[in-house]
Amino acid sequence: MMRDLNTKEEEMKEEVEAAAKAFGLDFFPIKFKICDFNTLNYIISTLGFPHRYPHWRFGMDYTRMQKRLGYGFGRLYELVINNDPAIAYLLEYNNEVQQKTVMAHVYPHSDFFKNNYAFAETNRNMLRVMADNDVRIRYYMDKFGEDTVEKFIDACLSLENLIDPYSVRFKRKKDDKVIGVKEDDESVEHPSKFEVKPYMDDFINTEDIIQAQLEDIKKEKEKAKKDPQEPTSDVLSYIIEKSDKLSVWQRKVLSIIREEAYYFWPQRQTKIMNEGWAVYGHSELMAGKMLATDGGLVEYSKTHSQGASKDKYSINPYHMGYHLFEYIKECWDKGKHGPEYEREKDITRRKKWDTNENKGKEKIFEVRSRYTDIEFIREFLTEEFIEEYQYYKWGVDQVDGSPVIVSRDANEIRRELLEEYTNYGEPTIQVIDGNYNNRKELFLFHKIDFYELKPYERDKTLENTFKPWQRPVHLLTKIKDKPVIFSHDGQSTKRENLDKHELYDQK
Repeated sequence: MMRDLNTKEEEMKEEVEAAAKAFGLDFFPIKFKICDFNTLNYIISTLGFPHRYPHWRFGMDYTRMQKRLGYGFGRLYELVINNDPAIAYLLEYNNEVQQKTVMAHVYPHSDFFKNNYAFAETNRNMLRVMADNDVRIRYYMDKFGEDTVEKFIDACLSLENLIDPYSVRFKRKKDDKVIGVKEDDESVEHPSKFEVKPYMDDFINTEDIIQAQLEDIKKEKEKAKKDPQEPTSDVLSYIIEKSDKLSVWQRKVLSIIREEAYYFWPQRQTKIMNEGWAVYGHSELMAGKMLATDGGLVEYSKTHSQGASKDKYSINPYHMGYHLFEYIKECWDKGKHGPEYEREKDITRRKKWDTNENKGKEKIFEVRSRYTDIEFIREFLTEEFIEEYQYYKWGVDQVDGSPVIVSRDANEIRRELLEEYTNYGEPTIQVIDGNYNNRKELFLFHKIDFYELKPYERDKTLENTFKPWQRPVHLLTKIKDKPVIFSHDGQSTKRENLDKHELYDQK
């Protein structure tokens, strides 16, 4: 069951929207839909889109949501998607205070989608795109067989992280051409001399210099033959454009997977900030703007604390993001930033520091626009914040099972969080060569950052990359700091240990 807002709910929406504008939020128009428990769970399983191409993964997610929420282990109150207009789904059974809180939570989400730079190039009409993808894939299933299409989708979905998350912010450049003239032009083989005075010719245009020019020209020619000319992290795009084994429908399916992966990626890059901004926003609207009347403050406080509670053993993005925005606002209101404050080492003076700068609100709006989780953590997860909110590294006592502090070191805690959120824990894989061994084999390179590849995921990635490429796929990575090449030919995966490799030597 899904319905539009009734008269009373429309009045609530108008009240919340007015408060959101008064606070300074800038959001897309929002359409609220009220859903029953089963409908909301289904929409959650399809990541907010009521029309999504059929696949067993969505059914599995729906069943998991039914069990987790149905047996009382959690409860979801809302879901909002990045669209223009934004679409927000609310649960039918929320009471009035909860429903108003959820609405107050939705508006800052839409403000974040509209203003954060990571979302600047996302498709704001994805609701229609998803519906079109649904129709297209159902057509392919009818024409080529449901099992055939679903197995290909399985392989594609396992590769959906092989994109370049940063490329959507820049216009694509056309392929660079070789500097000079056509490859078959004889002048390529005969570099011109430098124009100098005759008496300097023997000193400037020496055989060594001319030979160096020839070597440079040779390198440019070899680079021109190489495909891609530069490593690319958008593996899916390369396969779509270069694989000569893909059928028309397979190429389109892989393009759909890639397009949706790019749409969802900014949400992965900003999970802490996005949720923290939404909690900060609903707190300002419900408590600061008094949308929660005296009679509803207790109910609101209970709802708020349920979502923004702290977990010692894992990061609750609602809690960390919310309190980081609070912390930033306080620091910029009191002038607790900059060289002068950083030079102050006396703890008592630092706690009492207050220059009445009052630029906190301006700063948090700037941060919500210009940062992703990586910059957010790196810059604002300070030692003071870690101490205040006890964001220590926690472990479990081996004797009684109680939580114990493993480390209070701010640098270590920050570094581990950055490792977890860099590329959202995904390895960086690049296409180096699409004509490896001169047999159109695909050569991939694992840029070592924080992670060694997990054996099962590595092998499945090779197997599933073979399916659209249809020729052997090779992957250069490191195991215990030694370069290794794994190769899959459609039947088995083989390993070749190396002493060294130039791609890692260049790092």
